[in-house]
Amino acid sequence: LTTTVPMCIINVARRRGERDITIYERGKIYWLPLIENDSIKCLQYVNELTPMLYQDILLQGGIVIVNCQEGLHRSLDFANK
Repeated sequence: LTTTVPMCIINVARRRGERDITIYERGKIYWLPLIENDSIKCLQYVNELTPMLYQDILLQGGIVIVNCQEGLHRSLDFANK
């Protein structure tokens, strides 16, 4: 990540296994396994990450990017919650 503001990428991907986080000097990438139409898991992720995203990223003028690795609607589901 080459940015001067705090940045966080939320990558919701249809994959098996455990969630993961990659930490960089100015940001983080969260790898969150999420299948289609799993509103309960999606809401759990949102509730868990929202305080950090708001306090550590957005209040500091940073950027939050929500991405679906396969280009489907999981990222939109996450962002809407």
